[in-house]
Amino acid sequence: MKQLTFSMLAGLLALVATTHAADNAPLFEDKVLVKGDGFEIKQSELDQSYLQRKAELAAAGRSIPDSAREMVEKQTVDLLILKHLLLKKATAEDKTEAAKDVDEMIKKAPEGALASQAKLLGLSEAAFKQELVDQNTATRVVTREFKPKVVITDEMSRKFYNDNLPKFEQPEMVHAAHILISTKSEDGKDLPDDKVKEKRALAEKVLERARKGEDFAALAKEYSDDPGSKDNGGEYTFPRGRMVPEFEKTAFDQTPGTISDLVTTQYGFHIIKTIEKIPAKVQDFAEAEPSIKQYLSRQELQKLLQNFAETARKDPKLQILDDRFKE
Repeated sequence: MKQLTFSMLAGLLALVATTHAADNAPLFEDKVLVKGDGFEIKQSELDQSYLQRKAELAAAGRSIPDSAREMVEKQTVDLLILKHLLLKKATAEDKTEAAKDVDEMIKKAPEGALASQAKLLGLSEAAFKQELVDQNTATRVVTREFKPKVVITDEMSRKFYNDNLPKFEQPEMVHAAHILISTKSEDGKDLPDDKVKEKRALAEKVLERARKGEDFAALAKEYSDDPGSKDNGGEYTFPRGRMVPEFEKTAFDQTPGTISDLVTTQYGFHIIKTIEKIPAKVQDFAEAEPSIKQYLSRQELQKLLQNFAETARKDPKLQILDDRFKE
């Protein structure tokens, strides 16, 4: 059985449609691939799941090579089996509370979001909603049945830290804030020269105010065209190689507390304030420990789910009817 990662479980139904995949009857015989205690997995579900997985990756700029299709299909079948096994362990309360959670989520979502997402996945709204309920239910089962069995001791965390010190090396970083006066239109095209001159004039006025001591964060919030930072004072903390060269060089080269001249990049005019330079170091164990325990907990939970699924495969009530998926 292919290794089942926790991230696969977390995104189980976000990536694959399962028992509700085909709202319409298939034109040809729909081969049953797996038969379990109270459930079946059919070829149509696998096919649609595979296509949805490809679409999900395509949206992220990735793809599944043809040579990997067999492996991805095996992983998908394994995940579908695991989902059904988890749902079999669900209580009536699990299902009721999961349905309430989904109803609350739908209420908070923008109008029409459920319908548009269902259409994207090729499902009816009712089928898509049931998928969300199933996902929530399966997560509740994992939380109740498996997570309490995961125990990560301080000794385990310390050993992982000592065995993996290179993973905790932090490169030299800089903490800086900036105000961007963009020279791009809303559709991402360069503004004409006369508009660029207006933008430069505005940037120079904002720079003058910043150098006279006005609150940099307030100026960023009012004038910056960088949506990723304007609401937190324009601040970023980053290593070398993360930002465009002109921005990076200025932020690293100037003394903390310095406000730069206008720095021109492909995005427009930047006013950069270097706040702090952070030397390269190895992250302390105390600082790293929470993330280590979180990582080890995921690994242990993955092993528990792996063992659970492998044991279930030996149950005579679970029949793998297609030779491709028997391993």
